Amino acid sequence: MKHPVRYRLEYFLALGLSGLVRCLPPGLGQWCGAALGQVTFSILRLRRRVTLENLKAAFPELTGRRELVRLGARCYRHLGKNVVEVCRFPKLNRERLAEVVEIRGLEHLRKALGEGRGAILLSGHFGAWDWIGAALALNGFAVDLFARSQKNPFFDDLLIRHRSWLGANILLTSGTPRAILRSLRQNRLLAILADQDGGRKGIFIPFMGRPASTAPGSQTIQGRQCRVKTAPRADERRALTGLRPGPSDRSDKSDWSDPSECSEASEPSV
Repeated sequence: MKHPVRYRLEYFLALGLSGLVRCLPPGLGQWCGAALGQVTFSILRLRRRVTLENLKAAFPELTGRRELVRLGARCYRHLGKNVVEVCRFPKLNRERLAEVVEIRGLEHLRKALGEGRGAILLSGHFGAWDWIGAALALNGFAVDLFARSQKNPFFDDLLIRHRSWLGANILLTSGTPRAILRSLRQNRLLAILADQDGGRKGIFIPFMGRPASTAPGSQTIQGRQCRVKTAPRADERRALTGLRPGPSDRSDKSDWSDPSECSEASEPSV
């Protein structure tokens, strides 16, 4: 069988939940998302051990396990809310998105695109990250989102449809690098979440006091093209996205930047 039956069941479950979420009031949808995250952390315990280990490395001052567990549960509740937000994309428009997303520093982005060589918006999985591409697309920017393929192809297709609903284009990491270069040559904005594991073949750089693997291809592009970084911080009702110049906007105009620069810049946001 080309695709396991489980993949189809997961797809129809996600499709049904997505439709249900869009029928709920926003506040109730957020509550359901938080509840889903709490269940995942406390009962299903998916990647719970890894989460607690990473939190301990990021916050060494938290010596008690109870504090770490409490913070880990908050992370999962926030992730559940992000899932709900993606499900609600088909109901959003520019006016509704403006009510929940505030973008500061767009002048840096316009300056980078004004050079005519494209721009890379470098971020991580901070705050309401899925709103970034949607908000920029609805503000008239040509956005390409660099995303990793999911194991379940049916769920992957559903996720792509939701993320591209508001005008952003999706470039999968499994695709050809030519698509990335084409995006920059067309003076488009390429959004990359660079805090994903690069595997054994990645470049190991210091992050939060430990060596971490990052994808070598994206780091090469970042070193040459990185113009904008973003660190969205979300509260219960609004997401604040701050844009600031990347390493390539420095006065030395170096063609190649140390990949660790982008890593160091993201640590304060963590």
